[in-house]
Amino acid sequence: MVKALFVTDARPRNIVGPQVRRLRYGLKISQADLVARCQRLGWDISRDILARIELQIRWVGDYELLFLAEALAVPPENLLPPKREYSALKRTLFKTDV
Repeated sequence: MVKALFVTDARPRNIVGPQVRRLRYGLKISQADLVARCQRLGWDISRDILARIELQIRWVGDYELLFLAEALAVPPENLLPPKREYSALKRTLFKTDV
């Protein structure tokens, strides 16, 4: 019997996914191209993992953030959301069920 995998917690697992996608689009490169750049830098990542990062359903480690920034040729802080989005982001990340 095959069970479907459903995400029960709709909270984002990272805060960099949208910026990674935006920067990648700006460079006009595919997910496969960005994955290849990351792999050349030494990070063993698949296109599926990158897609999950961009969709914010996969957590991103600090060293992974550095690989993404280098592969996208930007400083790591450029992967953080704009300050104007911080309040909404904090509400989403730290919402309670109470």
